[in-house]
Amino acid sequence: MAARASLQTQPRAPVRLLSTLLFGLAACIDTADLASGGGPAGAAVDSSTEGDSEPDGSPGTDAQPTDGSIESGDGTAEDVGTDAEADAPHDAASDSFDSATEGGGADTGRYNFETDTQGWGYDSGGPITSVQRTLARAYLGVASLEVDLNGSGNAVAVFKKDLSVSAGTVVTFHVWVPIGSNITEIQGFAYETTSPYRWFGTDLAAANFALDAWNTVEVTVPAWTAGEIGLQLTTSGSFTGAVYVDSVTW
Repeated sequence: MAARASLQTQPRAPVRLLSTLLFGLAACIDTADLASGGGPAGAAVDSSTEGDSEPDGSPGTDAQPTDGSIESGDGTAEDVGTDAEADAPHDAASDSFDSATEGGGADTGRYNFETDTQGWGYDSGGPITSVQRTLARAYLGVASLEVDLNGSGNAVAVFKKDLSVSAGTVVTFHVWVPIGSNITEIQGFAYETTSPYRWFGTDLAAANFALDAWNTVEVTVPAWTAGEIGLQLTTSGSFTGAVYVDSVTW
């Protein structure tokens, strides 16, 4: 009995050969799976996230920004905007605006010249040849009073009369003086048109006003009533062109 048991515990040669062949076949199958990109059995691949993140959890190269930009070929973001930005209405109020030449906003001044000259006149016999409403310049609104000059004169005036402006009133003028006008002084004045016919003026010298721009000139009516207010221009030589007056207030 002991000898029979000893014989049963020893594997037979054909069995050993079959085991060797099966082991080799299994090794070949595993090698083919690895070469074809396969993984071990039961390993699931999530195609929805593949390529979108790096091993450390940060976005991968396939991720796109969500702020309305796209990524160019060199990796830099290019802003193409969003649909909301493209459809947004244009805000004209944010545009730059040159108030020195185009006016802007409503002119609520007592004399704004939006429709006509409003009864303003000028000294005859001097270099002022006419006054007229114009759209060429405007301090506010769309129009101003154009004062045309041709020649030279020490002092010429443009004015509004038949008024009753009480003492202490501050009258404000806005005046555009062009380059080359030879104007050396602008005076805002108040004139008493009844006896004793007093005159009071506030001077703005050339050193204190800008050329090709709007300047503010003010005069305060002294202790009497002014029947006329206006501007007196002092020149140092001949000039052909225009000075502009706008938005006279008090």
